[in-house]
Amino acid sequence: MSGTVVVLNGTSSAGKSSIGRALQARGEGIWLLAGLDAYLELLGKPQLNELWARILGDPVRPGPAGDELIRAMYAAAAAIARSGKNVVLDHVMVTARWRQWAVTGFRDLPAWFVGVHCLVRLLDARERERGDRTLGQARRQFNVVHADCVYDHEVNTAAQSPEAAADEILQCIAGGPRGFTAMAGAMSGSLTDEE
Repeated sequence: MSGTVVVLNGTSSAGKSSIGRALQARGEGIWLLAGLDAYLELLGKPQLNELWARILGDPVRPGPAGDELIRAMYAAAAAIARSGKNVVLDHVMVTARWRQWAVTGFRDLPAWFVGVHCLVRLLDARERERGDRTLGQARRQFNVVHADCVYDHEVNTAAQSPEAAADEILQCIAGGPRGFTAMAGAMSGSLTDEE
């Protein structure tokens, strides 16, 4: 039996990792938390320094290296789910092709798509507080990250704790996924694994 995939999509500093950790603590069974930051850390410092600008130098227009990393991240998440483990994918979907690849990559799995929203002023404050983020990155992502997304559920980290958001997501999972299916229908005719 396949594990569950939960894709948390939102800007940088929206609170996705905190929600992911809350899902790990509150969900039944094993929940593995992965995402772009985790994959960047796997690269090691020399590769990270070289690839950083090509991957996230522009927070809304990633280059080929970023695309390759995203495809690998999706394939790994799907493999984890196929092994019977649950996976939470902390993500910033800034391009239509990334959304399309998610739809095709997770189409045969129980996968839920969750929008993680936050007020821009709070995103700005969180970036300053964290100290490890490019200031203004979340603001630049704000209008593109949720474009054309059909979610199974949406949470607002300006108004709720990570634990409350995780509880809502777990309740949503009980109802069955529909977000990726709805997006697949909207993209019909344009879905390929190679684009």
